[in-house]
Amino acid sequence: MITTINETERQTRLHSTDVCAILGLEGARKTGREVWLEKTGRLEPWKGNKSTDAGNYLEPSVLDYAEAELGPLERNVVCVAAGLDFPLAATLDARVIATGEPVEAKTSGITGPIYGDWGDAGSDLIPQLYLVQTSVQMLCAEAERDHVYALLGGRGFLNYLVHRDEQVIEAIAERCARWWDLHIEKGVEPAITEPIPMEVLKRLRRQPSKTVALDDDADLAVAELEAAKATKSAAEKMCENAQSKLLTLLGDAEAGQLPDGRVVTYLQTTRKGFSVAETTYRTLRIKKG
Repeated sequence: MITTINETERQTRLHSTDVCAILGLEGARKTGREVWLEKTGRLEPWKGNKSTDAGNYLEPSVLDYAEAELGPLERNVVCVAAGLDFPLAATLDARVIATGEPVEAKTSGITGPIYGDWGDAGSDLIPQLYLVQTSVQMLCAEAERDHVYALLGGRGFLNYLVHRDEQVIEAIAERCARWWDLHIEKGVEPAITEPIPMEVLKRLRRQPSKTVALDDDADLAVAELEAAKATKSAAEKMCENAQSKLLTLLGDAEAGQLPDGRVVTYLQTTRKGFSVAETTYRTLRIKKG
């Protein structure tokens, strides 16, 4: 079923990115526990990062390329799965109007290395993370194929075609149904298997005036934090003192040569002004001879 969705509705259903997290797939941008925090209203919405920003800017170009090959596309389509024991939806980057088949746009290697292994164009050899995403999309869109168009650094535009695998879809649905029943319907909090990333903790909605009792693990964490702060402070002071000593030895020179041939420089650098005024400063560097 095709529908629209807002942030409140997103919280009441699992989506393809949630499924990848629940399955614990490598490359998933969040964990199963983070999914639970989101679905139970404990997290502020995720605002993305540099990689997702780049993808958002480039996605229209990838879809334009796909449209030239596949024909007219309907973009940003939300499909809600029917007949499952839990709520599941998928946001399609696009779907082919003539066939209803999903189209997924991917970009990688634009702001860093290419993620995962990509095979030859025309095959279904794409990273496992995306195979699961396309399986969820085909389930929700009731489609037999999913077109994946990718813009990969150094390789350009590539197209892939993933066919529906009923066994994979059934396994995904069964696993997610168990997870939803246990953690959402029955309210069982997922176990903490590793520290929650700081970027997630910063999104956690705090309860005003709420105080909790902490155990010995928290006492140990406080001691570790205090020791780390003391070490950091001492290291910063040592670094400052060493820099001061080097600059004193340079006198009014911009550079000096060490006995082993390395060169110490203190050259002027200018940072161009965009939203802030242009600034000029000096940077202390040590270079090989």
